[in-house]
Amino acid sequence: MTGPGRRDDRGSITLEMIVALPALLGLFFICVQAGLVHHARQVVIAAANQGAFAAAAEYGTGTDGTAAATSFLDQVGDDALTEWSVSATRNATTVQVQITAQAYSILPGFEPEVSAVASAPAETLTRSVTP
Repeated sequence: MTGPGRRDDRGSITLEMIVALPALLGLFFICVQAGLVHHARQVVIAAANQGAFAAAAEYGTGTDGTAAATSFLDQVGDDALTEWSVSATRNATTVQVQITAQAYSILPGFEPEVSAVASAPAETLTRSVTP
């Protein structure tokens, strides 16, 4: 109804949707991207731990740690990561595995990088035990 004191509301819902819908879609995509980055971070942490456990074994080496972490990422990482690099070092007392990776992105121009470092004490034989 129109009258001298009333405004016509036709078309107001269209204008509201033009403003609100892109904002809601943007918020939705940001939430999905946050979930993808979180999942990628968890995969990288798990791979670093696998590598550290392999390299920390009594006769393990840094190469064993790199191989274990890379194998884990080959099996699990393809669902969360686009590329990764693994490095592992072992000295007389500690092992350290470092992984840096790129997570999948659904937002243009956003390239999230995730990384993790896992350390463990190196297993060594300190004395022999005789029964």
